[in-house]
Amino acid sequence: MVKDDISEQVDGPGPWALNLVMVPKSNGNVQITTNFLPLNQFVIPDQHPLPRISDLYLQLKGTTIFLKLKVSKGSWHIQLAHESCLLTTKIRPYGLHQHKCLPMGLTNAASVFQSLVSQILLGCKGCTFYLDNISVWIYNKSAPTISVYNKSTFANYIAEVSRKRFLIEYRQILLVFRHRPIS
Repeated sequence: MVKDDISEQVDGPGPWALNLVMVPKSNGNVQITTNFLPLNQFVIPDQHPLPRISDLYLQLKGTTIFLKLKVSKGSWHIQLAHESCLLTTKIRPYGLHQHKCLPMGLTNAASVFQSLVSQILLGCKGCTFYLDNISVWIYNKSAPTISVYNKSTFANYIAEVSRKRFLIEYRQILLVFRHRPIS
C-alpha cells in the first residue's frame, strides 16, 4: 500500500491508533484489515443515497445484452485531507501507518464513492452504478455503441484509475446474452 501511495508510515504517536482484525472471506482465506469501528462512531454519515436494487432492476427491463464491471478498490482513489489522514492511523507489526486515501470500512467510503461515480456517469444512457459494480446494457445486439464508452469523463476516470494501478477485475466481468429480454 505504501508503494501504491495509499498509505504512509507515521513517525511518532497520533490522535488515533486503530487495531488490525482478521476477517474470514467466503473462499476460506483470511483478510487482514483495519478495525474502523472506534473511529466510525464519531464520523458524521454522508447523506448521499444508494440506489434501490428494485429501481436498478427496472432499468434493465427489456435489455438483451449487459456487461457487469467490478471496480476494485475504488474508494482508494479519493484522497483524504491531511487532518483526516491522522485519524486513520493503524498499528502494524512494523510500525504505525496512516491512510492517504479513503479507506474501505470507513463509514462514508461507499456513499462518497457512489456519489463520485454517479456524477461521472450522469447523462450516460444504458449504464448504472451500485457500490463497486458498473452495469452497461443495450436493448438489442445490433446497437453500434454503448454510450458509456463515449463519455469522456468516464474514460478519463478509468485512465486515472489505471494510472494509479487500481484494476477493474476482469474475472468479474459478466457478459450475458439472453434469448428473451429481461422482464
